[in-house]
Amino acid sequence: MDNTRSLSSLVVSALAVLALLVAFPVAPARAVEDVTPARVEGPNRVATAVALADQAFPDGTDTAVIATAVAPQDALTGTALAGSLDAALLLVYPDDLPQETADALDGLRVDDIVVVGGTSSVSDEVANELAEGGRNVTRLFGESQYDTAEVVSRAAIENGALPNVDGLATVLLANGEGFADALAGSPMAYAGPTPVLYTETDVLRNEAAAVIDDADVEQVVVLGGPAAISAAVVDAIEGRGVRVVRLGGDTRVETSAVVAAWTAEQLGFGMDDVMLARGDDFPDSITAAQLAGKGLRPLVISATPTVLSQEGNAFFTERCGTIEVIQAVGGEAAVSTAVLEEAEDAAESCEAGGQPGGGGDDALPTYAVDPLTLDTELSQLDTVEVTELGGATALHVGLFACDSVEVDSDGSAVFTDADDDGAADGLGTSTTGDAIITGINFVDVDDSQLVRDAVPEDGRLGIQVSSGASDCSVVVAFDAGTDPLPIDDAGRPTVPYGTSVVRYGEQPTEPTEPTEPSDPSRPADTLVFRVDPDEPVTTTSAQPVTFTVNGRFDDTPIARDLNILLFPCGSNDVLGSGADTFEDADGDGGADGFGATDTGVLSITAVNGEPIDPTKAAGPVPVTDDILTFEVSAAEGTDCATVVVVAGNGNGKFDVDANGVPLEDYGVGQVRVG
Repeated sequence: MDNTRSLSSLVVSALAVLALLVAFPVAPARAVEDVTPARVEGPNRVATAVALADQAFPDGTDTAVIATAVAPQDALTGTALAGSLDAALLLVYPDDLPQETADALDGLRVDDIVVVGGTSSVSDEVANELAEGGRNVTRLFGESQYDTAEVVSRAAIENGALPNVDGLATVLLANGEGFADALAGSPMAYAGPTPVLYTETDVLRNEAAAVIDDADVEQVVVLGGPAAISAAVVDAIEGRGVRVVRLGGDTRVETSAVVAAWTAEQLGFGMDDVMLARGDDFPDSITAAQLAGKGLRPLVISATPTVLSQEGNAFFTERCGTIEVIQAVGGEAAVSTAVLEEAEDAAESCEAGGQPGGGGDDALPTYAVDPLTLDTELSQLDTVEVTELGGATALHVGLFACDSVEVDSDGSAVFTDADDDGAADGLGTSTTGDAIITGINFVDVDDSQLVRDAVPEDGRLGIQVSSGASDCSVVVAFDAGTDPLPIDDAGRPTVPYGTSVVRYGEQPTEPTEPTEPSDPSRPADTLVFRVDPDEPVTTTSAQPVTFTVNGRFDDTPIARDLNILLFPCGSNDVLGSGADTFEDADGDGGADGFGATDTGVLSITAVNGEPIDPTKAAGPVPVTDDILTFEVSAAEGTDCATVVVVAGNGNGKFDVDANGVPLEDYGVGQVRVG
């Protein structure tokens, strides 16, 4: 690989990329043919990384870069290092070497391994397992993600990873606290190979500045818009005499489309074979770098596993007649068949008589809504914000009763249509009739449960809602060109829409039936999450205890974020042969001792391999591939804590019945110090 080849001039913004596409529209170079959908996948993120490596290195490779599967920063900065070494990029868990990865190292005939990250990311025990069989293992890490990026980037630069772009030595710069905008940059990090540095939103980190200065960097490509990396950071870089190029959009999907267009138009990435990965989680998008980077293939991300988004749809539509293959990364839970089919249909839209830049009724976007769910106080004014509107100039906004709509965790919804008129039943209602819409974009409206023709401002629509009594409503914004909300035979809207479930005040409780099946060795209760270790653990104050949530007893997916709670051991009776019970002396329906321990010494100190401020509760924490790890430790003294992992219902309690038996889906462990 020639790491010093000159690349043509950079496009400096989303607008510049879009202007380029308007000025030079992508015209079919051949007769329109059917687009071939493909998929590279494994049953989990680790196995998907292996499948990507197998395709990228059909003849094997001497070297592999290893990063943790539970946090993005190490793996992302490791892509440039992997590219500089022509290495596979594989994943492990902090305290576990998955069999898939171990088998891949043998199958690829790897002799040399570089571990990216410290022992909280990849433990010494895992590193020792990697070294079995005589492999050479090197670890590169720092005290933080910023330090690690500096160390890894310096190593990559020593291997030649500092490409010339317009004759300027270039690095990539990403936000070190999140992964959203940086995902689509992983293929060019690998292909360049181009070092990836991290900074904070408003401050140029010293670690990044040191590499820029020491390596005589002449150009920095910023991944993401001003919300990810501010103008102040850009000014600080330019003040060093370094050129800055920003590749970013208003959303992570738009940023990915901008980056993908730029890599295709400017870096020689081919447009006949495009990769598609989920954008709301990191592993597949990052490990796809080895296949996309080696093959010079653009990478586009979807908004969620089930929503492509308008920006993603537009990317494929604009290249109708050019794209031959769209390869999804990950299984159905990562990129659904519906999303892959929507991308395929968009890339074939001109065959059906459409024009680049347009879409069909089968490729409708879903608006982004924040928050997707909300538990609020009575008589409090809250705002539901709708974005990614796809150019919509007016929306209808209405409430539906919560019991009339089934809303998935990603906001997609199924409505009822009892009268079979093709429209959702119950528009302009709520569960008790008390909830109201009080304003649009903070402009008062007549208190109502339905507001027609609401006008967005700057691509956003703010919906103010409130209720003076307990209620539950699904706030729905949908295209103003239709009224009421049209749905198909399955109850899904046939126009662009977005939803938010809002619960006002205390919700009425109903007797909770035990979740089936719970732990089969115990009486029926709501213990549904597997927690390891599953017996009380005794440790010393210097030794943290790592707990792992590894799925449900019924082997169905964990479809919700989880909360991690601590309770004093003396307030409960758990991990015995009978059902777990918790004290509720005040009779409020919540377990006593929420957030406390016997002596107050133990605390939660790390989640998914990343240190957190010691706290008595953590969450909600995303669960990926049904795996969640966390550490509980004590600096000194003696203590005992019961650890509860619970899906939660937002009421600030761990609900128990009159006998103290939990009413919520949960998992449990226990740790004693001294």
